Amino acid sequence: MPHCSVTILDEKIQMNGTYGCMRNNDDTLLSVALTEYPYVTVLQNQQRELTVRHAKETDREMKKRLEVQKDEYEETIKRHLSFIDQVRGSTLLHSTEGFCLHSNE
Repeated sequence: MPHCSVTILDEKIQMNGTYGCMRNNDDTLLSVALTEYPYVTVLQNQQRELTVRHAKETDREMKKRLEVQKDEYEETIKRHLSFIDQVRGSTLLHSTEGFCLHSNE
């Protein structure tokens, strides 16, 4: 259906003798389309709504990905801190054992 309407629009522009001029000026073509065929406005509104919906969905997906990434990083940091604490505790244990051995001599 839209294809037929666009063809009719092209024919109407040709009949007015302004076809070549309007081909070079998209704004003029669009204004003629909007005045002659109100469904173009409806289609533009639908396209705008789809674009907004897509942007919102993309935003939600990105927020989810960032939350997952944040959780993964926090878990990695916890593991590293735990490892550091183990190493420090082990080092302190060895150093206190060594100190005790040295103090007995």
